Amino acid sequence: MNTIIVNGLRYSQIYKNINMLVFDMSGTVINDSGLFYKTIFNTLRDNGLNIDRKDMRNWYGLSKYEIMNYYLYNKTSFERGNENFGIMKSQIYKDFNNNILEQYFNNNNNNNIRLMNKNIPNLFNQIREKNIKICLNTGFNKNIQEELIWKLNLNTLIDDYICSDDVQNERPEPDMIETLMKRNNINDPKQVIKIGDTKNDILEGLNANCLLSIGVLTGRSNFNNLIDAGANHIINDLNDLEIIHNNKPLEGLNNYFL
Repeated sequence: MNTIIVNGLRYSQIYKNINMLVFDMSGTVINDSGLFYKTIFNTLRDNGLNIDRKDMRNWYGLSKYEIMNYYLYNKTSFERGNENFGIMKSQIYKDFNNNILEQYFNNNNNNNIRLMNKNIPNLFNQIREKNIKICLNTGFNKNIQEELIWKLNLNTLIDDYICSDDVQNERPEPDMIETLMKRNNINDPKQVIKIGDTKNDILEGLNANCLLSIGVLTGRSNFNNLIDAGANHIINDLNDLEIIHNNKPLEGLNNYFL
């Protein structure tokens, strides 16, 4: 029985006929101890942009490109069509990818990159035992994504993964989810649930017409950010997802529908 219980903050509900869960990585499955934002800050500063550390408070819920582009468009003297603007933009993107790779996989930071909680391997295994596919997607490039997957042994816990390099349009467009569906022979998006910690995760799931787009509070957004983006549920962490076992009683749910 491909059934998931979502123990949301506002209510709990049971969903049947689920064939795939698509999880964002950093902030949802992976805890990077704030290295993501620190790396954006240092990358922008090292490229000469006027940036205040206090600005980081306003970054939560935004993608790396939204953050970097804001400073490129508002804190440089170049016009957008100017050749030098394009050169600076490409350099900052390149520097960020190199810097995040160094920060995530430098031996000095080994303890800063870990699974969001220790129960994730058990949760993913239980989900897969019910013939529900576990997929990961990310805005990171392929090299960073695969390094993270292998570093945390996620390759043994998932069925598929994809990054923005693999598709034409990044989040919030639905390309990554739609590609995962095709690769895993899933035709109906109402058999798919998207889980993530940012506005763009939520919008991605909505744009893909998934059954649910679930926001999780372990990452870069607060409750209101995710609700305003259109999240169907908000959960504290991934432990709020459950599988119904044959002998599991249903008592204790605040509200559920079969």
